[in-house]
Amino acid sequence: MAIQSRNLPEDVTVDILLRLPIQSLLRCRSVPKHWYVLLTSPSFIKLHLSRSSNAPKLLAAGYISEREVRGLQQVKGYSLDADTYKGPSYVRLPFILPDINLITIHDSCNGLVCLSLDHKTLALWNPATRECRSLEAPCCNDPCSSYDKIRFGFVPGTNDYKVVRLRARTNGAPGASISLVSTYTLSSDSWESNEVLGPDVNLAGSWTSANGFLHCIAHEGRGVLSIVSLDLHNRMFGQMALPIPCYSPYDIQKLFASTNGGLSLVLYACQEGMDGW
Repeated sequence: MAIQSRNLPEDVTVDILLRLPIQSLLRCRSVPKHWYVLLTSPSFIKLHLSRSSNAPKLLAAGYISEREVRGLQQVKGYSLDADTYKGPSYVRLPFILPDINLITIHDSCNGLVCLSLDHKTLALWNPATRECRSLEAPCCNDPCSSYDKIRFGFVPGTNDYKVVRLRARTNGAPGASISLVSTYTLSSDSWESNEVLGPDVNLAGSWTSANGFLHCIAHEGRGVLSIVSLDLHNRMFGQMALPIPCYSPYDIQKLFASTNGGLSLVLYACQEGMDGW
């Protein structure tokens, strides 16, 4: 039986729509105009996202290209819910890329995926709506820049998304010192670049996004380990000591973001064993 939404109070209509999965909401956008306005409003999107926080998580694992089938490029994903796991799933990319040899998935947040094409073009992709936005990355004028780190995160305070490009110089120590940070803001569709940090801080491993911050293990001087954080809102760096005894900069370290917005840290030393936080 069809529901006459105009006969329902608005708060009841909103409550019903908030309970629908994203696939059903996308179909609802093509019905009454007032539904489309509601479903695309920032306030509704924020409410639906908060209600979806307990839904099964999906891990984007990699890019698959089947050259024998023209235009078939897919992303492989795994459910992180053991109760619903039924093997990998595949999502076809919405663009045909016959000349692209490499697609790198840098990060994902709230259903959006940050990826690059042949390490040249950055893009934000929404697999649910199949929308994709290409980002014109800023030029690098630093001849000593040795590599890039691309990360992506959400800023709860401004309800906005940021893509961060970290330029780094190696100096012989494990990791690299940050020389330039370029930040793309989704709402303004623009980049800003800032020189940051001193040459004595070395960053190793990948950056982890959690609750509006990026985090990475840092080495200072004679193997002193700490966690460096980058505030995605004001592009300011912070630093905190490790909550458990550290070993040496050559130990294996892993920094993870938990599903509730916190951080998890694993330190492993061959002689001492493993510690977790």
